[in-house]
Amino acid sequence: MMKILLLKNVIKSIFLTVVIACLSQTTINAQNLISNGDFELHTPADNTYSEFSAIFNDWDMDITDNNRNNTRDVRYSPDGGISSSKAAIIFSKSGNTKGKLWQVVNGIDSSKTYVYSVYIKAGNAATEGEPFTLLCNALNEGVNNGNKNIVSNGTSEYVRYGFPVIINAKYDAIKAQIQCNPGGDVNTQFYIDNASLVETSEFVNLDFEEGVDYVWRKTLKGTASVTNEGVEVNSGSNAANLAIMADGDSALIHNDIRVPISNGKMYTVSAMAKVLTDNGDLDSINVITKTYTEDHDLANTTRSKYDISALYESYSHTCIPDVNEKYMTIQVLAYSQVGNYIIDDVEVVEEIANSVGDKIETNDLKIYPNPTTNIITVDYTKGNKASIKIYDTTGKVVVSKVNLQPNNQVDLSALSKGVYIVELVTDVQTSISKVIKK
Repeated sequence: MMKILLLKNVIKSIFLTVVIACLSQTTINAQNLISNGDFELHTPADNTYSEFSAIFNDWDMDITDNNRNNTRDVRYSPDGGISSSKAAIIFSKSGNTKGKLWQVVNGIDSSKTYVYSVYIKAGNAATEGEPFTLLCNALNEGVNNGNKNIVSNGTSEYVRYGFPVIINAKYDAIKAQIQCNPGGDVNTQFYIDNASLVETSEFVNLDFEEGVDYVWRKTLKGTASVTNEGVEVNSGSNAANLAIMADGDSALIHNDIRVPISNGKMYTVSAMAKVLTDNGDLDSINVITKTYTEDHDLANTTRSKYDISALYESYSHTCIPDVNEKYMTIQVLAYSQVGNYIIDDVEVVEEIANSVGDKIETNDLKIYPNPTTNIITVDYTKGNKASIKIYDTTGKVVVSKVNLQPNNQVDLSALSKGVYIVELVTDVQTSISKVIKK
């Protein structure tokens, strides 16, 4: 009786989750490492551009004369920023000159993840739909060594654009840049405000309320695209629309913030998803986790695959890191068949699986496939005389077997869809894990 009560407490603690990133979280509460990112330091005597050298304290810029009324590629706006604050304006002229701002941030810690973001809007109707680039270079003693960037198009309202930045140990600074991409015969102008580079250790923008171009990156195959979609699950107004225009193409969205993880805990990534038109068994998505070592080398990639329907449902994947896996990133992949795959309210949960009695939980218990539809294979390497019990979320035993050998199969076809706790007991240890029946 005591063991049953203890195990019920374990199950309760497993389902009493610590949420790493809640659905409403879209901003990072951290120090901005970019100086004068809101361009408020400039206090000119008048609204002319005669004091150009004092306009962008802490910023460097291109100031090549582009022969357009003797103005410059970068200017200042006293009232064009967010909430009527000050802002910068960058220009391009007919495909041959481009405005660019940049700032070097020193003292970067290579073990951390940083997020670079900027609010941008088109300065006029002709600029809407025209491209610009956000770019980060890793620096070693002032020399560029590789870069990461996002290319997007201007809109009439301010939108936050950005991405995570990870650098390895030989780099000590980040050069953050913003520039126009001149093209064709269009003279473009973009308003720039609230540029920031902040350290983070948690996922952000999991509800897509700041758009798919903030933090999330896109990897597209063939005709696929990713856009904002005004279809929401909860109280928000945005979701991600992963559009597949030809069979066999794919759209991947990945949140590359590397969040610290711990051995002995389980991390469940879930996403609400649906297709606008249910085309049958080929409407497929993957929920994916990638884990990394302490040196940020890729350690493992695992995923769960689902056929999804035209109704919003939650689809999840569980990651159980080993001792060498220190960071995790998350991805959602839509592929296979033409359709619009709507993704919203991604959630990452750290599940606390405590010990049973005085026995320490280990990662020796391996269960696959997981999630499963009917049959699981149960494997272990330590001990003999194994017995297994599977519990539902109330603590009720729903499957029990004794004398289980390594790589034996267990039939779950009689169970309903849901999450179950698996307890494996040998003569030397007790292991606990989770299995999802779909």
